[in-house]
Amino acid sequence: MIVVVRLQKAREDQRCVQVEKVKVEEELRNEINTAKQEAQRLRDLRQGTENERSRQKYAEEELEQVRMALKKAERELESRAHWSPPDLLQTWLQLTHEIEVQYYNIKKQSAERQLLQAREGVSR
Repeated sequence: MIVVVRLQKAREDQRCVQVEKVKVEEELRNEINTAKQEAQRLRDLRQGTENERSRQKYAEEELEQVRMALKKAERELESRAHWSPPDLLQTWLQLTHEIEVQYYNIKKQSAERQLLQAREGVSR
């Protein structure tokens, strides 16, 4: 009974981690899209400007926006590459694995007993 409660708690923790991960990914995507939109706005302004200094200023601002978006994307990729499950989730996964192994071994022993009984029945 305690194992079932622990397993339910682990599933709930896992679901919470997944929801949080999706939220963080969505926030990062929104930030990157906002930076891209700002870069596009600055590009449009630059293209519509006659004055060379203004065009250069807008080009520099656009370049800075693209750099920021690139840095955010790099951080997102790095965070995904180095992601590891929280300690609590890892503990629950280990517990679940151990329970599954025990269940498998019980089933295996039962099947081996049935096989042995069947062999004995055939040999008589």
